[in-house]
Amino acid sequence: MNVGDIKKRLSVEILPVYFLKGQDFFMRDLAFEFLKGVTDQDFADFNINIFEDCEDINGVLQTLNTAPVFADRRVVFVKSADGLDDNGKNKLENYLKSPADFSVLVFTDDLVANEDIAKKESPVHRLYKYGDVVQISGADENQYATYVTREAMKCNIQIDERAVKLLSVYTRRDMTRTVGELKKLFDYSNGERITADVVELLVAPDTDYKVYALANSLSKGENANALKTLYSLLENGESASALLASLLSQYRRLFEAKISSLSTDDLAKALGVRSYAISSAKEVARAYTAVELKKIVDSLHALEYEFKSGIK
Repeated sequence: MNVGDIKKRLSVEILPVYFLKGQDFFMRDLAFEFLKGVTDQDFADFNINIFEDCEDINGVLQTLNTAPVFADRRVVFVKSADGLDDNGKNKLENYLKSPADFSVLVFTDDLVANEDIAKKESPVHRLYKYGDVVQISGADENQYATYVTREAMKCNIQIDERAVKLLSVYTRRDMTRTVGELKKLFDYSNGERITADVVELLVAPDTDYKVYALANSLSKGENANALKTLYSLLENGESASALLASLLSQYRRLFEAKISSLSTDDLAKALGVRSYAISSAKEVARAYTAVELKKIVDSLHALEYEFKSGIK
């Protein structure tokens, strides 16, 4: 479930816990704005409780078990899972096995970094069965433009559709980073309309996008552009081993996009990436045969092994 789904789901059923999975603070706070609506706003000061982390897990549980004041529900928001040890996890699970019917826990599961969400299982994964999981590792593809336009309107600034699309690619739709970049763009524009050229000038592309651009240039035989992108990555402090791992991951994605019969959305879910990443991969993969991509993946895998084992 993404943030845009919350209101619809709450109209059907209100669960005892919602796990906000990811580290995009903008999306986290937006999700909380929706979820705190389950309590009477006239008495929100009494019935909305916020904990910065899990250091005081006993205090969190005590609050959850305290009846709301002049309202049907209490909402307890835990902003971070920092400080949640095994003992705390057990206490939390024991509560969720028999939760108070008047409380809703909004728990931010930020124990796994955004870039590792698809690769690592969360330490509180076993608790997901007690509630709903809301993805907050970035904005949904359909909602990103809405959020960006809304932020621009707050400053009475207009932004081109192409600029929004380029910004979404450069930031991987991380709204916390996007808002920071928008502030920079607003200051630079001085009231003028923001164009894609301005975004390209001021916003540094995400590393994953740069690696994609590197693979794209190589697929077209544009060696000069490929070298330019490679030097840019190295100048930004990317290590050779990290670049090799990223390039291997990119070409694996190209290979999967080439041979898979799954839809773009289904393949994105299977690989733990966004849909646009698969769409982009399919575009680049057209320049190769499946056999060629398999050979590249095998070569990069062998090179990574040799690099890490000290052979080269």
